[in-house]
Formats: sequence, C-alpha cells, structure tokens
Amino acid sequence: MEIHSQPELPPFETKFHLERHPIIKYNDMPDRLKKDVITITHKGMAKYHEESEMAAYIKATLDRKYPAGSWQVFIGRNFGVSCCYEIGKYIYFYIGQHGFVIYRTGAI
Repeated sequence: MEIHSQPELPPFETKFHLERHPIIKYNDMPDRLKKDVITITHKGMAKYHEESEMAAYIKATLDRKYPAGSWQVFIGRNFGVSCCYEIGKYIYFYIGQHGFVIYRTGAI
C-alpha cells in the first residue's frame, strides 16, 4: 500500500509564488495602494520566514513609502481584529495560510 504525500509548495521566491493571488476578505483601499501593499507583502514573504520579521519589513517599507500616519501590520492564523483606521487605508487578506491585516492610523 503506497502512501502519497502532498507535494511541497515551491519556495516564496519562485515565479509560481509571485503569481498567486491573495484572497481578499475585506478591502478599504484604492486599487493602486492595494497592489502596492500586496507586492510589498510578497517581497516580505520571500525575504523572511518568521511572521514577526515579515510584519516588521512590511511596516517599515510602508512607513517609508507612505509617511503620513503610522502603519500597523498583523500576520497570523485564525485571528480577528477590531480597530480604528484611516479611511481608505485598511486591507485584510490571506496568502496561503497566512492572514494579513494591514492598516494605517491617522497622524495626530
């Protein structure tokens, strides 16, 4: 009796991973910003394996690129978030089993 295991997914830096589309659960972002956030997220996933390192990379990149306000990044599995965010600056999506909540709080 043969046991067939699931094939392993290719590493994040392969073309196959970069073509995967995230599953958007909720979006309150213009398309241009949404595409930029997803691209930055893919780069973070390719560069780091720890969720905390990915989150730090995504936050630092967004803070540098869009400096008004402060970006918040949550990465995990099976979680929920309730927060106040700047209108037009919130997205919740999954790439594989990783859930991402990324939003910006307004400048004070």
